[in-house]
Amino acid sequence: MKKIAILKKLLREWKLILGHYIEISQEDLPYWYNERVNTGFLAVAAWKLGGIAIEEYSVKRHHGKRKSQGRCDLWFKIDNLDFSIECKQVWPSIFSDKAAKNIKRALKDASKQLSKMSRKDKGSVNVSCCFVVPQINKTKFGKKDFLSFSRYFKDRNTLIDSYFPRVNNKNIARYPGIAIILRFNPRHKK
Repeated sequence: MKKIAILKKLLREWKLILGHYIEISQEDLPYWYNERVNTGFLAVAAWKLGGIAIEEYSVKRHHGKRKSQGRCDLWFKIDNLDFSIECKQVWPSIFSDKAAKNIKRALKDASKQLSKMSRKDKGSVNVSCCFVVPQINKTKFGKKDFLSFSRYFKDRNTLIDSYFPRVNNKNIARYPGIAIILRFNPRHKK
């Protein structure tokens, strides 16, 4: 499907941008900040792929009969397909059942926010996103550990990718990488 191919290209570009940032900054990790920063790197990836993107755009939200103004984290368009993405971020201290529950809750919260958006404010593809930045205190974890943990999220509506750099950076021991979980949302009629 076209939407999956576009998101896979976006994630490949996103990882290249993260690597470039680490290479240039040499002392900083781009992903350990917060959801807002990580959403910005996705927007940059969309632009680098020849698309367009806006972050934190105004939307109308429906709460039963009430309406309110809100914001959606990211909208981008690539190859005539447009996406609305609502993002969350978690910092688990270890990959565990509790971490999986927190990630699932974050994805559910993002999905709920997307579902309340007015139809005219949504993209043709709506995606809940969770950035997972493990914060390691004592034990070393890496990509292999995350891939084992990702079994909690495997289904046909979900894309998972990760970036665990191999660089000499003192902060890598505490924040070894980032994973991203993207879940397609149904198109709601509001």
